[in-house]
Formats: sequence, C-alpha cells, structure tokens
Amino acid sequence: MNKPKKNKKPKSAKAKKTFAPGKQANSKKSKKLVVFYSRTGITRKVANAIAQELQAELEELVDKKSRKGIMGWLSGGRDAMKKILTELEPLEKDLSEYEIIVIGTPIWAGNMAPAARTFLSQNRGKLKKVAFFHTRGGSGLEKVEKELWQALSATAASATVAAKSLALLRREVVKDLHADKVKEFAKQLIG
Repeated sequence: MNKPKKNKKPKSAKAKKTFAPGKQANSKKSKKLVVFYSRTGITRKVANAIAQELQAELEELVDKKSRKGIMGWLSGGRDAMKKILTELEPLEKDLSEYEIIVIGTPIWAGNMAPAARTFLSQNRGKLKKVAFFHTRGGSGLEKVEKELWQALSATAASATVAAKSLALLRREVVKDLHADKVKEFAKQLIG
C-alpha cells in the first residue's frame, strides 16, 4: 500500500519566520525587512548577514516552481532571460509595516530571478524605501543594475531609493569575503 506523499515546504521556508540572529526587530525605530530569493543558499547567506547588520526581519520568497537540479537551473535561466513571472508562496509579512525593504536576488543569465521580478510586480505601490543586493557568478553588472532599477520604477513608482545596490560575486560569498561590503551597505541604509 502506497502512502500519500506529504506536501513539504522547502527547507528555505524556514527562514521566512526568523529574525536576524541575536537581534530583536525594531518596533519604535523604522522597521526594516530583507526580502530575498535563493536557489542555492548564496543569496540567503548574504540576506542573513544584511539582516543582522540592520537588525531587520527576513522574508524568503518561495517559488512554487521547482528550481532544483539541472532542469531547475535551466528553466530558471530561461525564465529569467524571458522575464517570465512565477508563482510565489504568500508572504508572511505585511510590507506596509516596513520603512525600508531590502530586496535580494541571484542573477541568472544576466537578469534577476523570476521570484524577485514577481515580488516587484505583485507589490506595486507598497514599497516605501528600497535597496537591492544581488549575487552573481560573473560579468554583466551594468545590465543587472539597470534592470533592477527599471523593474523598481515600473512596479513601485512611489518608492524611494535607500542606498546604492550591493553587488557580490558568488566566489566572494563562498569564501566569506563579503562582510565588509555588507557592513558598508548597511551603513548607507541607516545613514
């Protein structure tokens, strides 16, 4: 007799409920939220570091489309290049409660991940003050920066820019060489 498979949430969903380690969320000060998507854990690692520096809460975007393995990697790159939106699990946080929202995405085929694009598309007008960070494997920084800001202006015209975006190479994160850049980015945000 076959047991029905349980519909498990991905491991990454665990990060949705956490606060930065060892820190408490600000209730009186301006509240900050780090929203991110990560397929491999690289962008998640940076999101956690930023959240810790900012004493911010975390919200991980969960793509309902499987991006695991080589087929997930290929379909993710194709969807990113074609700027295709995806279906996301519902957010747990109310974005209107946050003064600053930092959005993180990996860069696939020179474009933001479909989950980040979908987040921006679904949250038109809900973002007050925004900053971006992204992780990538190689070149194409100028194209990526332009795309991120175009997506923001097309989807959240009322949002203001909180800081210059943080761009990190995958190898910097893997070798733990990103801490100083994260601290400088956080310093720009909290001024």
